[in-house]
Amino acid sequence: MKNRFLLILLLSSIFCLAQSSQAETINIKTLIDSAANRMIKKPLIHSTSIAIVYQGKEFIGHYGELEEGKNNCPDNETIYEIGSLSKTFAGTLAAKAVCEKKLNIADEVQKYLPENYPNLKYGKQPILIKHLLSHTSGFSNMLPFEANIILQNFINHDTPAKINELYKNYEQKVFLRDLHKVKIDTVPGYKYSYSSAGSELIAFILEKVYKKKYEKLLTDYLTKNIAMQNTKITLSNQEAKKLAVGYHSDNSVITPPMPKLPWGGIR
Repeated sequence: MKNRFLLILLLSSIFCLAQSSQAETINIKTLIDSAANRMIKKPLIHSTSIAIVYQGKEFIGHYGELEEGKNNCPDNETIYEIGSLSKTFAGTLAAKAVCEKKLNIADEVQKYLPENYPNLKYGKQPILIKHLLSHTSGFSNMLPFEANIILQNFINHDTPAKINELYKNYEQKVFLRDLHKVKIDTVPGYKYSYSSAGSELIAFILEKVYKKKYEKLLTDYLTKNIAMQNTKITLSNQEAKKLAVGYHSDNSVITPPMPKLPWGGIR
């Protein structure tokens, strides 16, 4: 949380600079360097990369070492996992679908499912698209449910390996099977409860309404609208070699990348 505050403080400072008539005289790179160097001194952060575009100029910095003790600093070719930012992308694509009248946030989720799920309601109150998007559906965080049990011991050194094993062959059909096991214990729309499973279901629905793979929907949108031409779900063998390694908690052993989820990395 402290590190997140540090990054927010950095971005807030830059925003304030942009409002100042003296912004051109400030060395933004110095500001980035100062914040990043403080960040990587934290015991659980090994490296970071920060890039900002301001008034048409790029300010890029790479800091620390990808592997502890190897002095291998990240560079412009390093690829990072983006974690739950993928949920923001899923929400953005859902908003696009609404604007294109392919989706209505007041629709029942059941409308888009291939079979009947009478469990996806509380009494007579069904789960709607907007409940998935706002994390108020009543879903647990993860499917399968075993993942939630494993994550209760999040800082344990073996937690990533257990999660990886659980998701190794977790395909769409298995997700849809597990969806029958969901139990809604409150009226949808009233209680916030963060849910990766809910975002996974949004991705499935987007595939149905567009009749296109989620990864294709995502990469097409990012390339066309945000100029993010190198953001993707599936990496080539060459790209996989550039993926930044990760460490879990205070474990000194590198953690293997998480397997791709049914519709690709909605964490």
